[in-house]
Amino acid sequence: LTLECQGRPTMRTDGKSSIPTRKVLVGVAHDVSDVRAADARLRATEARLFDALRSMSDAFVVWDKHDRLVLWNARYENFFGFTPGNLQIGMDRATIDYHARAVIAHITEADPETGSQEILLEDGRFLRYLENMTEDGGRVTVASDVSEIRHREEELRRNQDVLETNVSALKSMQGQLLELAQNYEQESIRAEEANQSKSEFLANMSHELRTPLNAINGFSDIMQKEMFGPLGDPRYKEYVNDILFSGKHLLSLINDILD
Repeated sequence: LTLECQGRPTMRTDGKSSIPTRKVLVGVAHDVSDVRAADARLRATEARLFDALRSMSDAFVVWDKHDRLVLWNARYENFFGFTPGNLQIGMDRATIDYHARAVIAHITEADPETGSQEILLEDGRFLRYLENMTEDGGRVTVASDVSEIRHREEELRRNQDVLETNVSALKSMQGQLLELAQNYEQESIRAEEANQSKSEFLANMSHELRTPLNAINGFSDIMQKEMFGPLGDPRYKEYVNDILFSGKHLLSLINDILD
């Protein structure tokens, strides 16, 4: 048991005389065991709460209804440039906010749905800042470091820009390749037509040139050999030799050209 006692000394008579002769202590004793146990549980709970606040990765601070500092953790000090011992319970919020602005580069507008804000610190970190009212009129503020998320979003935006540029370039290349393919197809058709024209030209040349030359060479060969009788004048034989030689030479040149 835990008792809380209160009393005071006094003098009393012994019953035989009206003059007080005995010293006594008059008082009351209350059993406060439950109260002390409740206090112990409260202190343990507060200790666990403080341990939890110290280990939080988010900044945490509590203000009373008069905007005075009640509770905070080391993360809050780290984010807003305070060293241990700078902050004291009961400090005015306006004073604390004034000193905190020295490390803040930019604050965005509050989100109308969640009420949260984003704070850019001078060291490049991004904080998500959220504040809620308590039942007694105070406020609880939580600030989370979202720098990694913002950096990833920025990297994703850069990658998206690069991707869009590459897609645009690929589309442009695709159009160029399609145009080249169409041009190639047209050129192939023209080349095939030209090849066909060449084949027809060569066939015609072969027929139109070789046929009369074969006749010239054949008949001149017959005349040279005088197969059907003498030519008469010796100059005819000389002319026939020149005709046969020139015809064979011309046929050889035409064969080389056609080949």
